[in-house]
Amino acid sequence: MKFKPMQIILVLLAVTNIQVINAETQKSDLKAQVVLVDGKKFRDYELTNYSRSKSLQILEKDFNRVFTKLSSKYLKDGQSISISVTNLDLPGDLRFSVGPNHQDIRIVKDISPMKLAFNYKVLANDGSVVSEGEYKIKEFLHLSSSSMRLRHRGNLAHFMPLLEKWFKSEFS
Repeated sequence: MKFKPMQIILVLLAVTNIQVINAETQKSDLKAQVVLVDGKKFRDYELTNYSRSKSLQILEKDFNRVFTKLSSKYLKDGQSISISVTNLDLPGDLRFSVGPNHQDIRIVKDISPMKLAFNYKVLANDGSVVSEGEYKIKEFLHLSSSSMRLRHRGNLAHFMPLLEKWFKSEFS
């Protein structure tokens, strides 16, 4: 398929414009910054049907999305949070090549342990540290509990109620 020079120029302009808009939006909306510290040493972080390195990339994006959402809801205007995730143990166990299609699946039973540990710093507009600390979640996931009904979806859905409770108690 041949493209006319004008079509190529229009596509390049559109792509460049989208990248500039995305970069500006990300800078202005940055309420949370998450870093996975030595992620390959996490207890259990693998996602179904992804390599270990791809799992870490996906989880870092998920953590950024979750913490940005919570910080925009609970932090004061002008504040941001920096998170360093030091350990993660997703609920359930990963089973490789199961079923007729040989897909990986995560089996989550009624009582499954889950862990999350991170260090945090809340920063003011000028970069000064407002507060800092460490937080650890070490819970058993009770699937039969009515309080654990999932209102959230995604890889970190089981952690959301606990993280929201922590944000509310720590920053409200």
